Parts: sequence; structure tokens; C-alpha cells
Amino acid sequence: MTHPRSIPFALLVVTAAAACGSLGKETEWAEEVLSGGAGPFRLVSEEETGIGGNPAGRVLTTFDVTGRLALLDAVAVYEIAADLPSPPARDPALPGWEVDFGQYAPRRIARSTTHVLGDDGLPRYGLEGSEDILLPQEAFEAGGVYEPCLLRLPSGRVRLYYAGAGGIGLAEADSVRGTFTRVQTSPVLADVAGRGIAQHPAAVLLPDGSTHLYVAADDAIFHARSTDGVAFTLVDGDPTTGAIDPVSLPAITPDAPDSGPPDPDAGVPVVETHVTRPAAVATLSQTGRLSVRLYFEVRRSDATTALGVAGSFDGETFLRSTVVPYSRSNPIRPGAVLLDNGATLLSFAQARSGGGGIRSASLVAITPSALTLPQPTTP
Repeated sequence: MTHPRSIPFALLVVTAAAACGSLGKETEWAEEVLSGGAGPFRLVSEEETGIGGNPAGRVLTTFDVTGRLALLDAVAVYEIAADLPSPPARDPALPGWEVDFGQYAPRRIARSTTHVLGDDGLPRYGLEGSEDILLPQEAFEAGGVYEPCLLRLPSGRVRLYYAGAGGIGLAEADSVRGTFTRVQTSPVLADVAGRGIAQHPAAVLLPDGSTHLYVAADDAIFHARSTDGVAFTLVDGDPTTGAIDPVSLPAITPDAPDSGPPDPDAGVPVVETHVTRPAAVATLSQTGRLSVRLYFEVRRSDATTALGVAGSFDGETFLRSTVVPYSRSNPIRPGAVLLDNGATLLSFAQARSGGGGIRSASLVAITPSALTLPQPTTP
């Protein structure tokens, strides 16, 4: 079988039937949340991807540093940044598991569509090459465009929600392989009720035609709603207060196993400090009942991270489940997608050293773990 060349770091992606927001068939679980995408997750295997090497599940290779990824119709869309000839010193305030994008050229959003071929002549998940589909050009995009999220409309058009320094932008194309054009030159969501600039968009389209956008701001997750997917109104997570509050995602019991082992220095359990960086999918149960699953990055008191999940029947009020069971060190920047075979794919970044600095490799896990990735096809 033909494999891509070995490089210092890689972006791992998988072919998907839909991206950040999509509807799929799932089954119900206890406590009024759908279980289909709660886990346990397992990493996709070399047998499924057709690509060997470390880490497992690698399907796309690049020499540049990468971040969050989005998936649609055998196409990988991701943020990417090139090395600077003379990068500045790393920001000492950043945790060790964060890439310092200030050390790289401004981030852009790229796309890869070319698959490697196996010995049988059939395409495998080894997506290669990259084509820029969005470069920073508007005032609010100073410093780059990043954190892509794809959403297919009933018409077949594809929306690309993304982040810039001034908030969430929006571009559209006839298909994920088409030319993306900005819908407007200003953010669709900028300042979040005085709590900071919206980042890390996660969008879902519900059966009533409304678009729900979840974003990170001020170490919390906020929710906005739109009838057209362009003009968004913030949803108050707690109407009893005078301010616009974030989505309520209270920590799981601090002394529960999911909260982590005791801190050896302090002699107390490790607890959650905040949640951020959402990813979302919308599903239908076998009886047609809607559920929105929200994945997110959990940060802890011992400077580690984990991935959490919550479910909702209306996209507004969420019930926490256990932290997604994945033990790799410090998973961050989650993305979620549903496949036609009923599987949920969870992508996330993991810091690794390379090229003289901290870079990130993105991993992909699947649930239910008994399901396997369908083989990719070409248009």
C-alpha cells in the first residue's frame, strides 16, 4: 500500500458525511441525553485509515503547523500556518500544551481533497496537499483566520464559520469543493455581552430551520441563535440574572473519578476550573426526538485538560455526562462529526514538540467503538 512520507507532525482527519452541525440517527440513553456520541471512543486504526506510522489514525500530512479541523464529503478543511524565518520567543504565559501561533505566519484556512491510492488502486484516507480557501483580509481577521466549522444547508450549499481576532466570520460555497466567498465583511458574532470576543465556533442546524452557534469567550461557552444563520442573538444561560450568562455546564462531582486523581502537592482532588472550545452535533433518536450534543475542552486545577460532553433536547439547557474517556495527555480543540453509518467522530489536537517549538497533531477517535470507518470515495 502506498503511504505518505514521514514528517515531523501530522493532521489526522477522516471522511465524513457532514461536519460541525448535522442530523443523524442515534439511540437514547439514561438521564434524558442521547448516548450515541458519549463514548467510549477509540482511536481510528491504521487498518481503517490505510496510513501507517505514529500516531495512529493519521490521514493527512503537512509540513506546516495545524490547528482545528473540519470534515465534509471526503474533504479536510483545517487551519494552517507556516514557519516564520525568525520566529519570536514563545509566550511564557501559554501552557505547555498550547501552540503559540504568534511564532508562525498568520493562520489561514486550507483544504485537502487528494487521496493516496492503496495497492488495490482504491483511494485511502491519505489526503495530501493543501489549497488555501480563506486568507485573512478583513479588519476583524487581523492575525489570521482559523477554527473552521462547516455546516451544510438543505439547499446543498456549505457554510464555513471561522474565527478571527474580532469574532466569528462566515463564508459560503456551492459545495465543500467550491469557492468560498464571505457573506459579509464584519463578524456575525463579535463581543459576547461584554465577556470577550467570540472564538471557536460550533454550529448546528435544527429541523425548524434555526441555526445555533456555540462559541468560547471568557473561559466559558456561550450560545447564540439565528433564523437565517447570519444574524445571531445571544441566548441567556440564566435568565434570573441581569447579565447574559454562558451555557450552564456545572462540573461533575469534584471527588468523582472523572475529576482526576488527587493533586500530590496540594493533597486535594483535581477539579475543573472552566470549560471552553465547543464542538456540536445535532441528532435524532429512533423515535425522532431531537438532541444536541455539545463537546468541549475541560481545563483542570492541575494544568491538564480533558474532553467533556453534554446533551440537550432544545439546544439551550444541557445535562452533563461523564468526561469523554480518552487518556491521551491534554486533548484540546475538539471537533465532532456524524457519519452515515451512525458513528460519531471526535477530532482533537494534542501538543507535541517539533521544529524547535510546540506544534500540534490532531487525533481522531470513533464511537460506538465497534463501528469502523467507511472507506473514502472520490467525486
